[in-house]
Amino acid sequence: MRKMALAVIVLTLCSAGVPEAEDLPSRAQPPAAADNQAPVADVIAGTVPATDNQAVFEGSVRNITVSRTTYYTNIDVQIDGKIESYNSIKLLNPFRIVVDIPGVDQGTAASEIPVGSAQVKTVRVFRQNNGLRIIVEPPEDRVVPFLVNLEGSQLVLSIGGGQEENAAVAGSQEAPGSQVAAGSQTATESQEAAGSQTSTESQVAPGSRPAVAETRGRKASPPEQAPGKRPVYLSMDFTDVDLPVLIKFSSEQTKKNFIFDERVQGKITIISPRRISLDEAYNVFLSVLHVKGFATVEQENTIKIVPLREIKQEDLPTETGRGEEPGSRFITRLIPLQYVDVAGIVTLLTPLISKDGLITSFPPSNTLILIDSRSNIDKVLRILGQIDQEGTGDTMRVFSLTNASVTEIAKTFDLLYKATAAPRVAARRGRAARPAAAGGDAPRFIPDPRTNILIVVAGQEAMEDIEDLISKLDIPTPENTGKINVYYLENADAEEVTKVLSSLTEHKGAAAQGKPQAGTIKGIIAAELEGGVKITADKATNSLIIIASLNDYQTLVDVIKKLDIRRRQVYVEALVMEIGLDNARDVGVEFRGATEIGSDGAAIGGTN
Repeated sequence: MRKMALAVIVLTLCSAGVPEAEDLPSRAQPPAAADNQAPVADVIAGTVPATDNQAVFEGSVRNITVSRTTYYTNIDVQIDGKIESYNSIKLLNPFRIVVDIPGVDQGTAASEIPVGSAQVKTVRVFRQNNGLRIIVEPPEDRVVPFLVNLEGSQLVLSIGGGQEENAAVAGSQEAPGSQVAAGSQTATESQEAAGSQTSTESQVAPGSRPAVAETRGRKASPPEQAPGKRPVYLSMDFTDVDLPVLIKFSSEQTKKNFIFDERVQGKITIISPRRISLDEAYNVFLSVLHVKGFATVEQENTIKIVPLREIKQEDLPTETGRGEEPGSRFITRLIPLQYVDVAGIVTLLTPLISKDGLITSFPPSNTLILIDSRSNIDKVLRILGQIDQEGTGDTMRVFSLTNASVTEIAKTFDLLYKATAAPRVAARRGRAARPAAAGGDAPRFIPDPRTNILIVVAGQEAMEDIEDLISKLDIPTPENTGKINVYYLENADAEEVTKVLSSLTEHKGAAAQGKPQAGTIKGIIAAELEGGVKITADKATNSLIIIASLNDYQTLVDVIKKLDIRRRQVYVEALVMEIGLDNARDVGVEFRGATEIGSDGAAIGGTN
């Protein structure tokens, strides 16, 4: 196994006066002695007289530790007292992390700590506005995620998300301030009595280096929250971070052991606009795993991270009551049913279970068995709360709608049965009221928009009415439902029919302002129109172009069919003859004659 490189830089700062921030150069350079001027190292190690401003401080720094691990660089600030609050901001161009701790005295002059990790280049610590300011500068052109954790007298700034470093363990660096404080008779003596390590020998002794590295590596991660203490709040901000890095970060913060293999891969981004508690942070972690297709399974002192598709084969925690686990965690839930049959419930709820979940039943005890995330199981429980209720002959039906919207259908039925419930309430006045759960007076409708399924719990008689209504409502949308329609006439003239129909629509407009004349045809038809009707004739095709709603169009079509009929006609036959005077004086003779020929014939003759 490749050993994880660990380099620890320890800086112990003792309490004393501090120059203001404006005395600090913007970029500290390597120490260089000038004429009549002490080296920079001497300035860091020196003390300054106490000032009146020190009276506002509520605590002094005990030590500041900068530790570098595989994936993180941690800055651990511990004071003699309690850190009440802090402010953290990100500065851009160049990227820097600034953390202000008000009411805390640094106790030494301003200093700059070279780190040289993949996440942090330098750390500057100085006094600013009656408090402590920490500025973290990452390597050039790099934006790194960070997290601030505060508990009591300890504040930990974790900068993480980088790749593994192979820095050699160079040993801990003594803090120059401690060398001077060990021999000075200043206010730092009270700090030494409080347990601050001020002995140079104890800091650099060869035998103590491994212990220092191990201690500081643990201290970079905040301890678990003890009962009765103030909750721990975190500021999570990760950009394009590898999933194993987030797992390691969660392990350090929660003190939980995680086991995962090479299948757990991917990059994530978490943006947290506010600080969240440690429990909320762990819930965010589980949600990220769920999004990436993974889930956690607790086994004794470890937590396995497995693909969601394999979760059903794992040893999941089993519950029979409502728990307190995060919503993204998978569990096995046993739900005993009291009033409804478990076999029908399985068929009903199967579409609501996630693709990686499982639903089954144990008929002898009428128990429902679910394997799913807690959030989805909570949704199923809310539905069961509406279904598994005591009733007098109530039955449950599942209607899969094909054309209508299940949400709209549910609203329609709710309005319908609320309106019909009022007469029943009035009829029962004067009698003892029955409990709401004791009878099926009001059917219950539970829509599931994802599957377009309507779940109905009602009495047998009401169920038959509901089924009949659903069959009438769940139908395809009729054709010609657009507002522009064309009607071709067969017998009537389009322009004449347009005049007649236009007078009806005009009468409707007038009726909107005053009542139509009762008993007139126009008044009756106009009352049936919703309004906004326009009719135009096309002479070339002898057709009508009608702009109207579906209901108005159907009303007008009934009128048009009665107008577009064959008219009654009179049959007239005439003979045209021509009379001229050209042959008026011509005279002729014409005769005809006939004679019998025997008993069976006759002869006919004449002129032509």
